[in-house]
Order: sequence, then structure tokens, then C-alpha cells
Amino acid sequence: VNMVKNDLEYVDLGGAPAESVRELRLSENPLLMRRNSGVVEVGAWRAKFPNLKTLYLDICNIRQFARPLDASSPRSANDSLSLFSSSAASWSSLFNLSLRGNALQPLLAIDFDCLSSLKNLYAPDTQTVLPRSLPIMSHLLQLVLCNAGLTQLPSNLGTALPQLKLLDVSNNPELNDMQPLLQLASSLEVLKCRAVGFGDGSTVIPGVQVFPDVPGDSNNSNNSSFAQDSASECILLKNLTKLRRLRRLDLRFNRCNSDLYAPPPALVSQTMQGSGAAGSNGAAGAAAISLDGALSPQMSGQGDAGAAQGMLSSARIDEEMWLRQDHAFVLNLKLARLTHLTQRRDSYWILAISLFPKLEELDGIKVGPH
Repeated sequence: VNMVKNDLEYVDLGGAPAESVRELRLSENPLLMRRNSGVVEVGAWRAKFPNLKTLYLDICNIRQFARPLDASSPRSANDSLSLFSSSAASWSSLFNLSLRGNALQPLLAIDFDCLSSLKNLYAPDTQTVLPRSLPIMSHLLQLVLCNAGLTQLPSNLGTALPQLKLLDVSNNPELNDMQPLLQLASSLEVLKCRAVGFGDGSTVIPGVQVFPDVPGDSNNSNNSSFAQDSASECILLKNLTKLRRLRRLDLRFNRCNSDLYAPPPALVSQTMQGSGAAGSNGAAGAAAISLDGALSPQMSGQGDAGAAQGMLSSARIDEEMWLRQDHAFVLNLKLARLTHLTQRRDSYWILAISLFPKLEELDGIKVGPH
């Protein structure tokens, strides 16, 4: 059922269950949740759509995606996303959920306990906060939370998401604790941490002053190759060594490697009317992103649209333009004889290729056969 951009003001959840509906597209109906104060009450939706597998609710002004509040259960400030009764059943039929471009303030609250069967969660350009600890979501394959205002990742990210293949937390500049990333499951194939808060040991960043120690790195500063390998961007790579299945890795525009690449070009200015992301206009929206399709490491439309009309996204750059600028950047480094930077960049690339045998793309640049 496709009801994108239909000026819907509510969804009638009464009456007989719509058992035949497998996919529901309700994106870009900003008044849809007004009657419910922005709350998607999972129990009522599950009762109405018991066999629903894919749900698009992009740009619908959602504030909560949750089960009914259990007033008898006290909650603390530390449990801001675990507000709901643990007795309610999970929405077991739902595999794919898109919440792009929703809450700004207050932050979108997602009750992950009711999404235990989810395979793909796509919520860029939606200001949210993740709990300190996630429930086990053993089926989740793709998690996209770029440009989401994140300041932390759950401490149990790896154990909670044992089958995760794609993680995109790009454009969250206050996300500076990399410890949860070190626990990611070895199943991961795509990791995008572009323009987050990673820095080097000489930069004081809240929560991170230096990268964690790497086994084998000792005081051997007289060795020039060690001096290159101990650069913070290389230490970051070494801490991700268990991700042997990585095919795409993007760590650009972080403090630790910002001097190795051209800066990002002017951001693409797009409002929600021209997003081209999921649910934008029928068939075209379907072509832009299919949540239940094969794993797509570079899903088009990621972060393309704002959370409200007229809001510009900061999650998307013109990759072709950046590649041209980066090529010129490298030439300028050589002309200026800045060999320490070219050597650092070369060492970084050589190390990445040696650590990740399946790597196809590093920092937006294709990797040749190796």
C-alpha cells in the first residue's frame, strides 16, 4: 500500500486486521501523527497490520515509536528509551523500518525491545538518542543513523547486533567515543564513520584523549616506519582488525585524518521536496531504497532529506566532486613536497589493505585488486 504524500491526517487502526498488507508506505504525510501526539503505539499498529514486513514513516513528525507506557513501572532518567512495559510482545513480523527525517526536539524515542525481529533500520536526518545498552537484535543487518545528533553508541553494540553487516553513523560530530566500535561483530561488511568526533592523541576531546593501546606497539620512536604506523589514523585501523569481512570503510573528515584528504566540498542543499529518498513519490521512491532488498553498502538517498520542510541535510556530499578535489589535493601535496603527508597517506592505505583482505572501497575511493 503506497500512500506517500497524500496529506493524510490519521491512520484508522480500528476494524478488522489488514492481514494482506505486507508493505506500507506512509512517508511525507507530516500531519499523520498529530492526533497521537507523534506516538506510534506499536501494539495498535501490530494488531491492525499483523503481517506487515516493511513500514516507511519518513517525515511524519514522529516523536515516539513505542509500546504502551506502563504507568505502574517507575523509570529513571537513565532509562529514557526503555519507558515501556517489557511484557508486551515484539512486532515479530516487522523486518524493515524507515524513520528518516522525523523528530528534532524532543529527540525521537525508539523502543528497541519491540523490534527484536527487525532486519533493517533506516533513520538518517532524525535526531535521536540511543540507550546505553541495546536489547539483543539478532536479526538486524543494517543500521543507518547518519546525521542523527548522536553523542554515544550503546556499550554492547557488538553483542546486541551479532549479525550486523552495515553500520552508518556518519555526520554525528559529537560522537567521539570509539570503544563500542571496537566490539562490532566480525560479520560487518560496511562501516561508515565519516565526520564524527574521532581525534588524535594531541587533541583533547571529551571522553577520548588518545586511542586505545594496540598490542605490539611499543616505545620504538627511533624507527621511522613505526612513527608512521603509530599515527592515530593507523591506530584506529589496527583496532578494527577483527572486521575481516569489511568491504567498505569510510573514516573521512575526522580529526585523525583530516590532513590526509581534501576537505568535503559544499554540501548538497536539498529539502525534503527534492530528496529522492525512500517514499518520495511512488515508484521513484521505491527505486531509491529498498529496505528488504539485498545488502546495499551505498544506499542512495541516505541522509538526502531534512527532518522538516526547508531543513537542509548535512549528511550528503557530492562524491564525484570530492574525488576530483582529492586528486588535485594529492597533486598539490607532491608539488609542495609535503612528503610527510603523502607518506602518511600511503602508509594508511597500505595498512588498511593488509588488514582487510576483502576491502573494495576506502574513504570513498575504490581499492584495486589485492
